Amino acid sequence: MRLDQKADNPFGALNLINVIADAQYEAGLRYAYIVGQYRASIGTPSVMSGSGKGYPCAPDLCRRPPPGVAIECECRKRKESYDAAFAAVFEAGQKAARAVARVAVHGEPCPRGGLADLKRGLSALVKHFGLR
Repeated sequence: MRLDQKADNPFGALNLINVIADAQYEAGLRYAYIVGQYRASIGTPSVMSGSGKGYPCAPDLCRRPPPGVAIECECRKRKESYDAAFAAVFEAGQKAARAVARVAVHGEPCPRGGLADLKRGLSALVKHFGLR
């Protein structure tokens, strides 16, 4: 018998038993990582992947760079990435966005009656990320 890390959480288990496609699983993982990176950049406590800044940040320079100086702002990049992914999943509906957050981001079991919403949200993310 082959063991798989996916079996460690409800989201991975849905992929293992072919309830969600591989592309949907990958999209959910990417979304969870983006959410974790964004939350780390704004300083929320979390045990999610991507948490912990892990990069130098000078918020004052990002907000008000000196004239003529281009600042590559990691915080801004993370916010833009999060906003775009959130908008994509939210286009599938509030229930879909909530289901993706609960299952893919927080690792909770899919709520009863929420599988269609979860799949709709993950499919929106598949499209957003350009996965097949």
